[in-house]
Amino acid sequence: MTDTTTELACSLDSEARNERRAFFRERLLPDAVQKIRTDDGLRIFFRNDPAMRSEIRTLIDLERQCCGFLDFELAEDEERLTLTITGPPAAAAVLDQMASVASIRPPGAAAVDSGP
Repeated sequence: MTDTTTELACSLDSEARNERRAFFRERLLPDAVQKIRTDDGLRIFFRNDPAMRSEIRTLIDLERQCCGFLDFELAEDEERLTLTITGPPAAAAVLDQMASVASIRPPGAAAVDSGP
């Protein structure tokens, strides 16, 4: 059996984690139009805007450096951007923390939460 503890550890110290949470909470989430907690992650929708696309890509690049165990996908259509964050079952606590920062309820408990 493989020990996945080190694979699921974020490489940021507590100060950097707090800064990252602030980036997520203050620069992205205020523009979210819909937030959903899925069984294996989060899905956050934004209006399709070049500045927002850039901010989301910045977050994705930063998160891939410290949390390689999570998968980030940015999809877009004419009207919206969709950020999907997923991870393995062992990453549930990390995804729960991200959902908490985003004020997203768990699956089955009013799964859709409208943005501000």
